[in-house]
This record gives sequence, structure tokens and C-alpha cells, in this order.
Amino acid sequence: AGRLAAGMRASTPDGAIGEVVGVGGAIDPMTRSLPVMANLPAGAAVPGALVELGISRRADAGVARVPATAVIAVAGQSSVFARRDGGLEVVPVQVHFRDSQQAWISGLAPNSEVVSRGVLALKAVAETPADDAAGEG
Repeated sequence: AGRLAAGMRASTPDGAIGEVVGVGGAIDPMTRSLPVMANLPAGAAVPGALVELGISRRADAGVARVPATAVIAVAGQSSVFARRDGGLEVVPVQVHFRDSQQAWISGLAPNSEVVSRGVLALKAVAETPADDAAGEG
């Protein structure tokens, strides 16, 4: 509840967009829900009714949103593969939040391009010892 606040964007599954105007103080342990009051366009919901809302907030400074598939553990550290000087570089990152579609990370240079497909193959190469990669071993 501490990260939600009045003024954040609220949206319904039907696409109606409004604004959060109030947030309850605690999550109900039985229902795992949190009371949130929002102003929505007329007809988007019945006043006082329970409605599923998506809440959006601005990311903290230095936090980038990338496809969730771009983030992978390399040598036990959350990382992404980013384009650098005509090649790819493993960049360790901190994951702040992740869902099935996106991840919010820090540690990546602004405007970096990341790989989001084929990362398992890249991980295998990145974790191969240098001697094996050179054909010695």
C-alpha cells in the first residue's frame, strides 16, 4: 500500500482510464485485496462496486522497462545481453519488479538495446569457460 498514491493512473480491464484518488491503509489478509478509490469515466463502473484496476506509476530514476524474456540469470546474477560496440555484452542488473511480460531493472545504460529472444543460447556461450570456447579442453 505504501507505493500506491493518489494521482496514479488507474485502468479497468475494459480499457477505461481514470485516476487514483485514495488508497486503503492495509491489504486484507483474507481476500488479499486493497481498497483503492478511483475516479473513472461515466459508465466504466457502478459507484461503490468492486472493480479490478491496473495501477500505473512512474518508474524510479535509473529504472528501465525491458521485456521479461530479456532478463536471465548468468552465473547466478540477473543480467541482460545489451548491444555494445557492434557486439553483445552481458550486463548485470537489479530487478525491481517483474511480471509475465515486462521487467523493471536498473544497471543498464540509458537507451540500451537488449536481446529478448535466444537468450538461453547466449547464456550458454556466456557461461562457457574461456578455454572451452577457444576449443581447448
